[in-house]
Amino acid sequence: MKNHFEHRFPLATALLLAASALPIAVSQAAVSPAVISKLANGTTLVVRDDQIAPRVAISLLVRAGAADETSANAGWRQVLAAAMLRATLIDSPLKAEEKTTVLLDDWQRQVEKWGGEIGATVGDDFIEFWAKGDSAHTAEMLEILTQIVSSPRLDDADFVSARRRALAYQNQAANGVASRAAQMLSGQLYRDAAGKPLAYALPTFGTFDSVSNLTSEELKKLHQEYFTPEHFTYSFAGDVDVEAVNVKFHVNKGMEYRAPREDKAPAFAPLPANAPPLVVREMNTLGAWVFVAYRTPATIAMTPGEYASLKVLTAALDGAATSRLRNRLQRVDLTGAAARQNKESAGQVASQLTARRWANEMIVFAQTNPQNVDSVKNALLDEITKLRSAPLSEAELQSAKSFARGNWSTSREAPSERAFEAGAAAMFGIAPDSNWPVLLQGVTAASVQQVAQKYLRAYSVVLIMPQGL
Repeated sequence: MKNHFEHRFPLATALLLAASALPIAVSQAAVSPAVISKLANGTTLVVRDDQIAPRVAISLLVRAGAADETSANAGWRQVLAAAMLRATLIDSPLKAEEKTTVLLDDWQRQVEKWGGEIGATVGDDFIEFWAKGDSAHTAEMLEILTQIVSSPRLDDADFVSARRRALAYQNQAANGVASRAAQMLSGQLYRDAAGKPLAYALPTFGTFDSVSNLTSEELKKLHQEYFTPEHFTYSFAGDVDVEAVNVKFHVNKGMEYRAPREDKAPAFAPLPANAPPLVVREMNTLGAWVFVAYRTPATIAMTPGEYASLKVLTAALDGAATSRLRNRLQRVDLTGAAARQNKESAGQVASQLTARRWANEMIVFAQTNPQNVDSVKNALLDEITKLRSAPLSEAELQSAKSFARGNWSTSREAPSERAFEAGAAAMFGIAPDSNWPVLLQGVTAASVQQVAQKYLRAYSVVLIMPQGL
């Protein structure tokens, strides 16, 4: 059976894409504005009408993130979401006041008739249940998602299966270069004043103890606490009748509005100056990897222009073929013995900016030979220093802006991504996703230098070395 439960690993994705910097075409389909409204029960409704094809994507976002976990219950969102997706209780068509069970396979077979699929995704700041398919069946897919979220079976078998799944992913994450590096970087960046990990530093899939000790009753209570209308954002994108959705949208019958819980930002401690790199030597990898991560304020704590400038800065480091990391670490003018002796040589380089609710993170990384690790690490840090000390050239600026705009466009070509991005922007109170082309166009070389000076100071370093060294 196809796995309909997904995870968002931005660092792992960037690793896969690091070797390819192909020109990106700009799609005009991704700029439709979203219409946002608030329902009486506290649910947020986002509708993005893109009349491109008779397809629709629905994203049901639940405001429950890593900051809602602790060391004791880390991974509960993974376990609960996986258990919820397994089976749903619905009213029996034969006997009043009785329930019948619908399994995930049953739901999926139904949605496949409409050329679609359903699934769930757990991210840093949300849990998402999603569906996509023929827009003529929007109402039916909406009803399925609502039933999955509001009436999961949640029996012992569901929780046992979900726990096993989380434990299996723990082992997989421990053996992957990207996930291992991301966990170690986060472990340095996101700690409290006592040095204990919190929020994004907690393991994505929890620990053996935290997952094993989660009781069924605790998980059911967490479902009751977090899966309520005031924590929901329903987002539609594609062939959607905006007026009809607003008029006919009815969810969570019998669920009344409750005042949402108070969200408190995690108290991240300042990063220590000149912290030594964390080194992992037991990874099964042929080459070595260098990762440097900078913690910045959350998107909502910046102006939209500042965040757009950070996006362009990230693209200037590794976007077009002439970007700074490629120019320095993948020089094409070196051949033969000179190339072999170059201590600043890397097989892959990449940079990325990850947006989160409570803190953003910019990462630059490179794959190199073990003997070049120190030189490559210093080169990565030096390129950040240069961005603080001098503005981009006009050619660099325009190339980076073009790449950032193209990346924004192609990453939103699918209705499912447009639904998610529009819903996330509304849920976390950041600039609407459709505004980004204009914001990116307004970025200047001076604004890029300003955000580098303001936000790119304290950092974390992780070095991944092959076994036996």
